[in-house]
Order: sequence, then C-alpha cells, then structure tokens
Amino acid sequence: MTNENEGTAAAPLDILPRRCPACHAAPEAGRLMRFGSTAWPMRQCVCGFTYLEKAPAYAELSSNLAWEKTFKQEGERRLREHRVSQKLSKGTRWRMKLFKRLDMPALIAASCTSGDVLDIGCSTGGHLMKLPDGIHPFGIEISQALGEAAAAALAQRGGTAYIGPALDTMQKLETDRFSAISMRSYLEHEAYPDRVLEEAFRILKPGGIVFVKVPNYGSINRMVRGRAWCGFRLPDHLNYFTPDTLTRLAASKGFTVEKPFMWRLPTSDNMWVRLIKKPVATAAAA
Repeated sequence: MTNENEGTAAAPLDILPRRCPACHAAPEAGRLMRFGSTAWPMRQCVCGFTYLEKAPAYAELSSNLAWEKTFKQEGERRLREHRVSQKLSKGTRWRMKLFKRLDMPALIAASCTSGDVLDIGCSTGGHLMKLPDGIHPFGIEISQALGEAAAAALAQRGGTAYIGPALDTMQKLETDRFSAISMRSYLEHEAYPDRVLEEAFRILKPGGIVFVKVPNYGSINRMVRGRAWCGFRLPDHLNYFTPDTLTRLAASKGFTVEKPFMWRLPTSDNMWVRLIKKPVATAAAA
C-alpha cells in the first residue's frame, strides 16, 4: 500500500471507521489491498466484499468533498499520475458505443407510469425531469448546492429533493410509498449500503423495482488497468461491488435480483441490476 490515490482533498478530520458492509466482520478479518492508500486503506473481507475501512463523515461529503467540487480535481489527478493510460482510455472511448447504453429514466418509465419515484443521489434532478407526466419525482442529494437546484427543478413536477444523508432521509419516509427507486452511481459512495438497501425495501411498494448502477470491480478493464482503473476514486468510492457481492447483499435484504441483458459488458466499467420487491402472496392466492 502506498500514498498514491490519496484522494482529491486532504483527509477530513471527521472520519467514520467501518466494518464490512456485507457481513459486518472487522477490517482485520480481511486482507489489505494495494489499491488503497495510507489515509484510505482498502480491504477485501473474508466474505469477498471489497471496501474502504474508513469513510468521510456525511458532513464532509455535503461540503468539502462534495462531488461537484472534487470531480475536476479527480480528473486532473488521474491525468497527472496515469497520463499514458488516461490518454489511451479517452482515445478508445469508441468501445463504449459498441452496445446501446442503458438510460435510467427510460428504465423507470418502462416499469411504472404513475406514482412517486425516488432518485438517490439525484444531483440537480436532471434525470428525474425526463420522466413522463404522471410520475411524481423525488430525490435525495447530500450536496447542499446540488440539492437546492434539484428541489427548485422538481417542484415544477409536484416533487422535491430532500437534502441530507440518504439513510437519515429514507428512515423518515413512508413504508410502501415508491413505485421505483433509482440508485445511479450512488451505492458505491454510501457508508452504509446494507442499511440503505434495507430502507429501500421498506419504502418500496410491493412489486416495485430498484434500479442500481455501480462500477464493476470484477470488470476486465479493472484487471487490466490495475491502480489506474477509473472506478478507484478515494475517498468517496467506499464500496467495490462485483456481480456476486452485489447480488448477495441485495438478496440478503429481501430483494429478488434480476440481471438484465446489459448487467455487465466486457467493454464497460459499470454494471446494472434490477432489484424487485415481490408482493407477499395472500392466503387466497396461495
């Protein structure tokens, strides 16, 4: 483990120690991975889940380490430290056009035509604004600036954005409320992904769907590029999912896991999955 990939800002003073989010084993039960850093150690648990054993406190992510502040800095760091591989990756981005890319608003619109929909990590609300009429868009955003922009936009559609940590906000929402939930490029940032999935199951209507997109730690590109892989982003990428570890975690919270055609492509660094809350069979139906 080296000091490389220290992150895009100095280590925040307020840091949360973490156990494995999947099985809750202590960090010492797993092995230290070379993709972490001195400030942000990465572990692979005995259960197979890979994660950072420390996380910035939520308050840091809402201000000092807010995504809109660190995105440009992260791009500059990658170009500085991995100039050749970064230029090669950008020069071959045509590979991403070999297959049709999935679109979160289209996936949601295909699964429901009415009701409330929740986008966790909604940024400025742009994806929600693309949903058809009849769907009421709601979002959760930890960044104060992005959340305010989203709230103003979604108000035009009868919705709003809740500003704050996702888990705290979800715990205040009604049971069986949402027809669909979007987690696009969010779950890898969440310090408590297991608890968030528990809450998602609770607030989702029976028959509802959660759409998840995360970086695929098991991708071929990660194995080839090693430390230069685009999915490594310290310290705000806290969880490194593979298809197997994500499936096991979601299933342990009650979801039925469906893997669509675009679940994982050899040309992509990301993966998608549908998590379904199956309706409980009634005595009459049984």
